[in-house]
Amino acid sequence: MNKENSIKRKTVLFISHSSDLYGAERSFLDLIMGLKKNNAIVLCPSKGLFTEILERHNIKYIKIFYKKWTHRKYLVVQSFFQFFINIIACIRVFFKIRKNKIDMVYTNTSVCPIGSIISIFFRCPHIWHIRESPETRIYDLGKRATLKCINAASNVIVCNSQFIKNSIRPYVDNVKLNVVYNGILDEKDFSTKKGRKYFIHNPIELCIVGSVLPHKGHEDAIRAVAALYIKGYDAILKIVGEGNYNYIQKLKNLCNNLGISSKILFNGYHNNPFPFYVNSDITIICSRYEAFGRVAVEAMSVGCPVIATNNGGLTEIIEDGETGLLYEIGSNDMLANQIIKLVDTPDLYEKISENAIEDVFDRFTKQQYINDIEYLICNQ
Repeated sequence: MNKENSIKRKTVLFISHSSDLYGAERSFLDLIMGLKKNNAIVLCPSKGLFTEILERHNIKYIKIFYKKWTHRKYLVVQSFFQFFINIIACIRVFFKIRKNKIDMVYTNTSVCPIGSIISIFFRCPHIWHIRESPETRIYDLGKRATLKCINAASNVIVCNSQFIKNSIRPYVDNVKLNVVYNGILDEKDFSTKKGRKYFIHNPIELCIVGSVLPHKGHEDAIRAVAALYIKGYDAILKIVGEGNYNYIQKLKNLCNNLGISSKILFNGYHNNPFPFYVNSDITIICSRYEAFGRVAVEAMSVGCPVIATNNGGLTEIIEDGETGLLYEIGSNDMLANQIIKLVDTPDLYEKISENAIEDVFDRFTKQQYINDIEYLICNQ
């Protein structure tokens, strides 16, 4: 039996942790739509932009509310309450789709445990895709116990970077671990991509894209804008994304204290961030823990040079000085100097832009991503 025929017979229940449309959800959608030859059913906790796209592509989904096993603070009572809700949700899912022969359950992130329970109900294999650093989450059971549970409840564990694989390796069976980079780009687009010719706006236009949360480190970028001003460079920073209200207010207070409120633009969430990459001179990523770095790949794909923190999956995407620039976490002065280096060195700017495009289209295509996951599904 050939691989394609065996895949066609699979009915896969995909578990989404949310109906928003940030990096993890977008990568998940790319996967689901790329595996259309499977009989896919998607479980979502609510309706939103995610389910709208599923409807648009005629992909079957069911909406049943369930809880994550993470929260901002550890509360024993809350943990038991979330577990009870998830058991009820599993029973509802079972009765809703019991007439379907579910061959596999595929869970999209480590923050959602319901897929592991459902796979027991249907007595089928379970693939768990880890897309975030465990250091950025507070798990009901704690990090160690949670990863032990993930190990016990999975036939295959997919990591979206070598960094994530190394961080969870002590807690899981290494034979289950697989690294599959997210696929962001379509190969057919490569022929139209060329590096940018050097041009810098006045003032310099910077952007930072993604959830506005403390571990994303937006204060580095804000302080770097202030440092640029002191060094004689005028810049504006576009913050693209939504997130924690208290953190956003803290950032706005920081802008006021530094006297640069007019230079920092809070643009809110945008479904399509590419216009920001295209119209910005430089994209900045200030994450304290970045499991992969989808924003880096997206920006690089349109030739927008990226300056990112020297940590996590970002170092697997960016070669410092060749496909982007790196800086030390919390060193806003170093970040400012890296911005100045790009602004004042046309040859470096153009080299990084061209190299970045070639590199991301070589390593991060959707088809390669889909093929790698397809192989894992086929062999279970």
